[in-house]
Amino acid sequence: MVFRPEKNRRWAITLWLLSVLLLSGGPVFGFTARVTGTVTDVDGNPLSKVPVIFEADAVDGRGKGVIGGRLKTKKTGKFTYPFLDTGSWKIYPQLEGYLVLTMSYISIDSNGDTRADETDLKISRDQTNLPAIPVPPQGGGAVTRGRCEVHFVMVPEADYRTQMARLQGASIPEVKRAGPVTSRKRDPLERGDELFAGGDFAGAAEAYQEAMDADPTNADAHYGLGKAMLRKDDLGGAQTALMKAGRLDPELPGVNFYLGTIYRSLAQDVAAIAAFEKERANSPDQEEVLVNLATLYQEDQQLDKAMEVLQEVVALNPDNTDASLAVANVHNAQGETAQAEAIYRSILEKNPGQQDVIWYNIGVNALNNDKNAEAAQAFEKSIEANKKNSDAYLRLGYVLLSLDRREEAIRHFETYLKLENGPEAQQVVVFLKQLRKG
Repeated sequence: MVFRPEKNRRWAITLWLLSVLLLSGGPVFGFTARVTGTVTDVDGNPLSKVPVIFEADAVDGRGKGVIGGRLKTKKTGKFTYPFLDTGSWKIYPQLEGYLVLTMSYISIDSNGDTRADETDLKISRDQTNLPAIPVPPQGGGAVTRGRCEVHFVMVPEADYRTQMARLQGASIPEVKRAGPVTSRKRDPLERGDELFAGGDFAGAAEAYQEAMDADPTNADAHYGLGKAMLRKDDLGGAQTALMKAGRLDPELPGVNFYLGTIYRSLAQDVAAIAAFEKERANSPDQEEVLVNLATLYQEDQQLDKAMEVLQEVVALNPDNTDASLAVANVHNAQGETAQAEAIYRSILEKNPGQQDVIWYNIGVNALNNDKNAEAAQAFEKSIEANKKNSDAYLRLGYVLLSLDRREEAIRHFETYLKLENGPEAQQVVVFLKQLRKG
C-alpha cells in the first residue's frame, strides 16, 4: 500500500476488495476456498448452533494454531465457510458436554484430484488425533471440480466409551490418495456451486434457481444466486437474492459481505457499514471483512472505529503490512505522529521490501513535526530504495531549500521533472525557473 500525500490528500487504505470487480466486472474473487459440512449425533440427527472452529495448521500468513475463524451450524446441522485461505486446517466442532466420535472428509482440488479422503475416522477421547485437512483452491475459468467437505458425528461425553466400544470391531478404511473422483448426480445446489467455481455464472444462476424452486426456504440457494447475479453485473438481482438469503438465515456467512460490496458500489456507505458489521459478527476473524469495514470507517472519518477494526486485523495477522500501515496513517490523521513513526519503523524491520514507501512516510512524518534534517535523510533513503520515487525527489527538493542546500534542491527538482509531466510538474517547472534566476 502506497501512501502519497501529494497525490492523495485523504488518509485511505487501498485495499478495497471487490469494488474493482463491481465496477469492471473482470477480476476474480480473492476467496479461493469454501468448506461445507455437517454435525450430527450417532442417529444422524442434526446438531444446531454448534460452534465449528477453523485452526491454522499450515497456512500462509498465519501461525500454527491461530484460530482463522469460527461459525455455528444451522438448524439442519450444516455449516458453510465461504472464504477460507487455502492451506492446511484443523476443523472441529466444540459443544459443551459432547465429544467428536467420528469424522469424514474429502478434499478435491480444482483439477479434480483428491487431496484427502477419509471415512468414519475414529477420534480419540482426548480429541488429539483430529487431523489437519488440506483445503485447496477450488478453481476458476473452466475448472469445476474443487470442493472440501467435513462431516462430524458427536456424542455426549458420558456416552463416548459405549459408542466407541460399539465401533471397535470396525476397521478404519484406507485413506484414498490422488485418483479419479467417483461421479454421481449432483443436486441443483451442488451443481450451482461447481458451475460458479468454474466461471459459468449463467449456468450457476439456473442451477441455483432450480434449487430455489424445489425449496424456496433454502437460504444457500438464494445466497448462491446472489453471488452468480453479482458476477453477471446484475446488482439489483444480486441484492434481492442476497437479502432473501439473509432473511431466511441471518447467520449465514458471506451474505452480508457481498451485500456490503453492493452498497459500497452504489455509494450507500451507511448501509455498507451496517452490512459489514453484520458480516463481522457472522464471520469473525476474517481479514477481508475487517479491512473493508475499516476502509469504510476511514472514508466516513470515523477514525476511532477504523482504528479499532484495523487493530483487530493486525492482532489476527501481524504480518499484514498493509493493515499496519493503515494503523499508522490513522495515528497520523489524529495527530499522533510518534505512534505512527514507531509503527513505520517496526514495518521496516518486518518488511524491508517496502523501504521506499516506509521511508517516504517517515519523511512526511518528520516534515510535519518541523524536523527538516530528519525528513531529508528519510527522503534520501526512500530514493535509495527506489530511484523512480518521484514524490520523494519533490519533497526532498523542498526540504533541502529550507536547509539552504539550494544546488542540491535544484538537482532533485530536475530529476522529479524527468519522471513526471503532469499538472503539478508544470508548476514545478515555473518554480524551478524562478529558483534558477535566484
